[in-house]
Amino acid sequence: MPLQCTTRACHRCGESKPLSAFYHLSKSQGYGYKSTCKPCYSEINNRSVAIRREAKRQTAVKTCPHCHQSKLLLEYGLNQQVCQVCQAAEEARKHLPPPERRPVLDPKPCRTCHQIKPLSSYYRAAGMPDGRTLDCKDCLRVMHAKPRRDANLRSRYGLDSISYQHLLASQDGRCAICGQEPNGTPLHVDHDHVTGKVRGLLCVRCNVVLGLLESESERVEKAIAYASRSSA
Repeated sequence: MPLQCTTRACHRCGESKPLSAFYHLSKSQGYGYKSTCKPCYSEINNRSVAIRREAKRQTAVKTCPHCHQSKLLLEYGLNQQVCQVCQAAEEARKHLPPPERRPVLDPKPCRTCHQIKPLSSYYRAAGMPDGRTLDCKDCLRVMHAKPRRDANLRSRYGLDSISYQHLLASQDGRCAICGQEPNGTPLHVDHDHVTGKVRGLLCVRCNVVLGLLESESERVEKAIAYASRSSA
């Protein structure tokens, strides 16, 4: 009975190794073991993969998502999505010293009204050098309130800001009833609740009194009579 070999020499490194150190041949290649040992076979296979990969890097093209330029894979680092130029620029940007912050002015001038106000009169703004807005709180409230007021005039009374100013100028900037100038609060638009026609601009008190006269005229007459009796 023939003896079965338990070792064989590697065709590449020439060392005699046990059969467990060799890969089995596939069924299409016949039965037995490969001529090279497992370490040599893996080295040959890895080298072939590296050669194919390098050949692909020499010819294949990829677009960098930062600079949007089409470049060879050779110009990209291993496992990098951006080209080496953009990667180097990003690394250099990380090591730049932080930008110098402007000296914080307290108080500082408002960009809109040009008044000198303390920092507490400005809203916080993380992106600004001094951490505050350029416009003071009062000016920002006016800026934000104007579009809302214009939209309210247009939707409720069919007026725009120009028509409102014309109506205010026709009343010399005063209330159409008492003749007083507005004190911080814009004059209210008075309109006919039946027809919707705009009649004029009134201060808050006159607008309330007129509303009571129209809706509660009997109650107002009784209130006047009551006040007359009490003062007599």
